[in-house]
Amino acid sequence: MIPSVVRGVRCFNLLSNRRFLIEWSLNDPVESITTYYIYRSTTESGDRGNNGAYVKIGQINSPTTQFIDIVDFTYGVVYYYKVLAVSSSGLVGNISEALPVSDMTFDSFEEEPFRVATITTDSFVTGERVTGTINSINNTFTLSSFFRLGSTAIHLNGIRQALGPDYVEQNDQRTIIFVIPPGTGSIIIADYLKI
Repeated sequence: MIPSVVRGVRCFNLLSNRRFLIEWSLNDPVESITTYYIYRSTTESGDRGNNGAYVKIGQINSPTTQFIDIVDFTYGVVYYYKVLAVSSSGLVGNISEALPVSDMTFDSFEEEPFRVATITTDSFVTGERVTGTINSINNTFTLSSFFRLGSTAIHLNGIRQALGPDYVEQNDQRTIIFVIPPGTGSIIIADYLKI
């Protein structure tokens, strides 16, 4: 059976050393996924006529769901990424069905030429328990640091939640709101890139 389309693919410009973080959700365990292939293009459609075809740039063994791509140049260039699952029998998902993702954030030297835009390992927050009452009524929770929009990975009782369908990030960049309030006794853990 050909693996299903990889879901929850997101891309973040790390704004230092020409790096992009690509992350995604694990495929269903029934599919016996062993590897994920990561592809990049400079055009959303991967149009070969513009030298923008999707090219395989790496592979990661399951259950890892993150990949850092180091590119030659970022300012003014939009990179598009697709992630395909590979089953234990060697079958690969269909690249034409995979949705492209990109991050159009640029590290603009022209706007702030002497700004320091270094992201260190201290910039990544992992395993933080959110602040807020967990009582089946409250759906609003706060993180201890400001986060980069789109960078949160929220886990409810050990299950990763999907940004959009399960929770939303607020523009204050410290608050998340669950669509359905977590039940009493639930455990909410947050991973994110702080700003």
